[in-house]
Parts: sequence; C-alpha cells; structure tokens
Amino acid sequence: MENENLLNPSEKILEDLKSEIQKYSLKIKDVQKVIYDNAVSIANLTIENERIKSELKVYFNDDGIKIVKSNDEKQVIMNKLAENNNKINDIKLNNKNSKIELANLIKEGRALIDKKLPDYIELSKKDLLLELKNAKNPKQVYSIKKKIYLINKEKYNLLELLTNNQLDFIDRKLCYFNSLKYRITSYFDRKKYEKYYIENTDIISDEQKTNLLAPIYAKVKPNKDRIEALRADGDDKIAIIESEIRKIKKNRELNKVVKKKLLLKDKEDLKLANVVSKLRDKEIKTLTLNSENTINELYNTEYLNLLKLNRKKLISKEKERFENNLKEVNELNKKELVDALTVEANTPNEIKERKEKISYTKLVNKNRLIEIKFNHKKNLAKFKDDVHQVFLYKYHMIDLLRNSMFTFSQKQAQKFENFTYSFKFSTFFLKYGLYFAIIFIFIALGIVSPLIGRPNFFNLSTMYNILAQSAPRMFLALGVAGCILIGGTDLSVGRMVGLAGVVTAMLFHKGDNAIQLFGNTINFDALGIPVKIFLAIFISILLCSLFSTLAGFFTAKFKIHPFVTTLATQLTIFGFLTYTTGGLPSGGIDMKIKNMLAPTTSSGFPTII
Repeated sequence: MENENLLNPSEKILEDLKSEIQKYSLKIKDVQKVIYDNAVSIANLTIENERIKSELKVYFNDDGIKIVKSNDEKQVIMNKLAENNNKINDIKLNNKNSKIELANLIKEGRALIDKKLPDYIELSKKDLLLELKNAKNPKQVYSIKKKIYLINKEKYNLLELLTNNQLDFIDRKLCYFNSLKYRITSYFDRKKYEKYYIENTDIISDEQKTNLLAPIYAKVKPNKDRIEALRADGDDKIAIIESEIRKIKKNRELNKVVKKKLLLKDKEDLKLANVVSKLRDKEIKTLTLNSENTINELYNTEYLNLLKLNRKKLISKEKERFENNLKEVNELNKKELVDALTVEANTPNEIKERKEKISYTKLVNKNRLIEIKFNHKKNLAKFKDDVHQVFLYKYHMIDLLRNSMFTFSQKQAQKFENFTYSFKFSTFFLKYGLYFAIIFIFIALGIVSPLIGRPNFFNLSTMYNILAQSAPRMFLALGVAGCILIGGTDLSVGRMVGLAGVVTAMLFHKGDNAIQLFGNTINFDALGIPVKIFLAIFISILLCSLFSTLAGFFTAKFKIHPFVTTLATQLTIFGFLTYTTGGLPSGGIDMKIKNMLAPTTSSGFPTII
C-alpha cells in the first residue's frame, strides 16, 4: 500500500495494467504449455508409427536368417498403428481448440492494452515534454527523449508480457521499426550527448568503462541466458545429433546392423529436436530482437562512441607527451654530445678515447629516440586496439544471441570495421593498385582522345567493343588463375586460342580457303551450318586437349615444371600451325554464321558479352 501511494498517476495506471495483463499471461502460459506438450506427443507418436511400420518389412537378423511376420503379428501391428493414429487425431483436435483459446486470450489482452495504455502514455509524456523545454544541456535532452521512447515502447513490453515473449512476426517487425525510428530521429541528440559527455569528463578509466557497460549488459544477460536454455533441447541438440550422425557414417569399425540402429535412433531424436526447435523459435526470435534493440539503442551511444571520443583525447595527450619527451631527449642528447666534443685530447690515446665516447654517445642518443618512438607507436596502437575490442564485444553479444547467424547489415558492419582497423596505405595500394591503374588509364584515354582528334573514348561503341573482347578472355583468365593458385602456370593458352581460331576460321570460311592445308585447297561449303559448328567445337576441343595432355604427361610423369612444359607446348602449336597453313592468314568467317552465333542487337549491344 505504501508503494502504491508513492506512485504518480501515470505509474499507477501502468502498474494496474501490468497486473491485469499478468493474469492473462498466466492463463496463456498454461495454454501454450498444452500446445507444446501436444506437439511433442504428436511427434513421439509419429516416430513410434514409423518404427512400427518398419517391423512389417521383411528383414534379416544378425545370423542372416530371413524374418517374416505372421498374419497375426501383422494384425497386432496394424491395430497398434490404428490406435496411435486415433490418439494423434484426438491430440490434433485438442490442439486446435487450445489454439483458438490462445488466440481469444491474446485478443482480449491486446484490447485491454489498447484501451488503457494511451492514458498512461499521455500523462507520462505530458510531464516529460515540460522537462524537455526546460532542459539545460544535451545530456538532459538525450535522457528525456530516451524516456519518451521507452514510454512508447511500453506497448511492446506489455505484449511480450502477455504472450510470454512470443510475439508474432508483425509485432516483431513493428517493434524493430519503432526502435529504428528512434535511432534515426535521435541521431543528432545522441551525437550532442556524446560530445557533451566527453567535454565534461576527464579521461575515462577502466573502472568507468566497466560502469558504462554494466547497465547495458544487465539488460541483455537475462535474455541471453533464457535463449541458451531454450536452445539446449532444440538447436544445440540438433547440432550435436547431426555431428554424431556424421561420425557414425564415417566410422568403419561399426558393422552395418549396429550402424543402422544407431542412425535410426539419432534420426528419431533429430526429428523430435526439430519439433522442439520449431516450437521455441518464436520466443527465441522475440528475445533476440529485444536484446538487439537494446544493444543498438544503447551500446554505441553510451559506450562505444564515448570510448572513440575518449581515444581522441588519449591520442592528443599522447602526442603532447611524445613531443615533450622528444624535446627533452634531444636537449639531453645535444648536451651529452657537446660534453663529449669538448673533452680535451692531446695524446693519441686521448683522441681515440674521445672518438669512442662520441660514437657511444651518438649510439645512446639514437637508442633513446628509437625507444621513445617505439613507445609512442605502442601506445597509439593500444588505444586503437582497445576501441576495436569494444566493437568486437558488441558483436560477440549479438553472436551469442543469434547463434552466429548474422544479418547482412551486421556482416557488412563487421567487414567495414575490420577493413578500417587493419587499413594501411602500403597494403591497400599493393592489393588494389591494379584497379587504380585501370581507372587511371581510362581517365587518361578519355582526356587524350579528343586532343588528338579521335572520337570521345567514353561512348557506348567503345565500351561494347572492350566488353566484347574481354568476355571470352575472362574464361581463359579464370583457367590460368586456377593453375597459378596451385603453384603452376600455363603459357600455351594463347597458342591454343590461336589453334582453335584457325580451325574455326577454316570451317566457317565461305568459298575456297585462303590457306592450303598441307598444300591442298579446301572448301567446306558443302557442309551445312550445324555440321560446321559441331566440327569447329569438336576439332578445337580435341586438338587443344591433345596438346594439354602432352604437357600434363611430362609434368606428371617426369615432374617437369609447368612453365617448361607449357612453353614447349606453345612452341609446338606455333610450329604445327605454321607448317600446316604455310604461315598465311586464314581469312574471314561467313558473316551469316557470325550473326547467328553472336548477333548484335538493334541498339548495338553485342550478345557475346
């Protein structure tokens, strides 16, 4: 009673509403348990039916004797199947009634929320809006707007309470978009709060970091623990059983009968685990969404971004400290070097000692500078690592919630963070330098072409021409890339393309060929176009395969490096082509065949691309 008297009107409305929703929640929980038990019972009976049906089949025992069920035994089995099917039908009917009852209870609970919650929201926001007008700094503005958002979010909190954390798909999406809307609309307020916090706070200590993280983790931990408990008999069990099935299949020590029994038992357990996983999926998704919203709303603003701004402070102080240390060391080095230079030396030994002292002083001075620079770089790297670890911890929490099933945006965020964390200009240009070179060449050609009186380089005709020439070479490049990846190479690919080209040109030429094959004039006009196309493909593949086999034989049999064998192959192909064609050009191909195989659209687009 005393606590109720301390509550303001809006809080009293919410507490009363929660009490009423709690009553519905208990009833709904009982119905959900009935539905869960019924689903598990149906799964067990279905598995039992499959086991019973397998008994009707003819099988051989361990001694190899054929076992056949008698008619009486078959009748007993059929009666058992009928009994189980009747049980399944009764449970399904009961389940249907339970689902109707569940839907009605949820409907009544939602109606109660829709009726009473607006009064709470109106009263609560009224006071907060007045506070917002009188807010004196960004911290107060951020705090008040967060409270307003949490008031609006009470609808989804009550729905979670009502359904025992089993929101349907639409409610989950609405809850997510509500959180997303808050994050977008409050972006600038959050940035102002972060800046204000850092400006009015000294360097954040390790203890303060723990205190900043604690309230966020406290909100996520109960959901994480609940999700782990829900997955124990569902998703986790599925992973364990699937792993066990793979081990049994690979185990050669087990005989077929034992292996079959073990696999049958595991498959039955797997079916039951899949049913449990499906039943618990809605609650897991709701808890995951709730926790992810909390992390997205609080982690960056109240922890990660503060540490990023704190890192800037640390870097600034570290640079100042480094410059002071550098100045002190330079002055000390200068003083010691002057002292060493001003030492009187008259005898040869004294001159030698002075030289050694000067050399030693320079070495000590150099080591001091190296140590200071090393410590400076080490401290800067530590600041960077600390922030990176905080970022990783965020996705570690999400990983535990989502069972490593990250969304596309989460994967991209992690990739971008890893890219920026490990970014170095030297490695970046080494990795992507080729692309920059290509872009530079394109830009240069675009500038130079008009200056020398040529058409504009950046037109569709030029682009189509480049793409048309690159398209077939792409497959060749991929093939050679495969050779390079396994530590080899292929120098003969260019000659093989030439060989296939000569064969194709000879077959597709209209009229007498310009070249003579072994001194004979050839004409393939008598062959139909389909036959020419078939022969061009077949003969090209046959000849290229023959020369590739030759190179592969020497590489595999005599362990000759592919560089040597493919170099020999390309020279052989060149000699073969020169001898057979006399070194004459093969002429053009019939345009009718060209337009049939690689036509160009009315807009000028080459279909070979």
